[in-house]
Amino acid sequence: MNLNEFILQCGEVRDSHRISMETLLNRAFKSWIDDFAKDDSEESRVLALKELGLSAEDGFYIWAYTGSTSRWLNSDKRNCNEYSCNCKLNFANGLIAALLKIPPFAGIVWRWEQADDNLRKFNWFADHIGLTVTVPYFLSTSKDDVTGDPMLWKISTIENGNARDISRISNATCENEVLFLPESKFKILGVGEDLKTVFMEELSPDTQTEFDLCSDYSFSPEDIDPEMIEPGLFD
Repeated sequence: MNLNEFILQCGEVRDSHRISMETLLNRAFKSWIDDFAKDDSEESRVLALKELGLSAEDGFYIWAYTGSTSRWLNSDKRNCNEYSCNCKLNFANGLIAALLKIPPFAGIVWRWEQADDNLRKFNWFADHIGLTVTVPYFLSTSKDDVTGDPMLWKISTIENGNARDISRISNATCENEVLFLPESKFKILGVGEDLKTVFMEELSPDTQTEFDLCSDYSFSPEDIDPEMIEPGLFD
């Protein structure tokens, strides 16, 4: 499905910030898309797109994801579900197609993992050192050392893996973002004495893993007193 077909079918769909796909295309990123057709464009994101051999359509999906659609797109997969509508699936396919044109990034990246109970989740990782996991959603990370945040994943990526450096293309270039394709695989290597850093390494995309890292992975329903669970929490 090309971008025009996507907008025709999903233009009125709104992301978590209540911004429609059509607004993102025709207002938010219109100037960058128009600049792509110019030979003398000075917009750094457009120049980076061309250098990497990407199209303006590829740019739209990356700009939209790093602008306002990431939560909307990832919400189902983060809860261990399939996409709830075809528009999410088609957007994901467009973003994946764009990312696959970018060479894999090999190096160290950092992920700030926001949690309601950081220590509980840290302890879960400490109890599961050696476990291999799959992250089913698009995973945003940064090349910047974000030491000081509440809970961190420090990830070593591999040369032929799923990490893609979109830092020069991103809507938020200041974040120095490296974005992992969905279904990326990792191994938990250990935890830090600071009680917040988790060390992980990326695995080959074809690795068979033991666990899907989604929903509230840090506890299991059978470990919770049923009388303390609000209806629907584990439905």
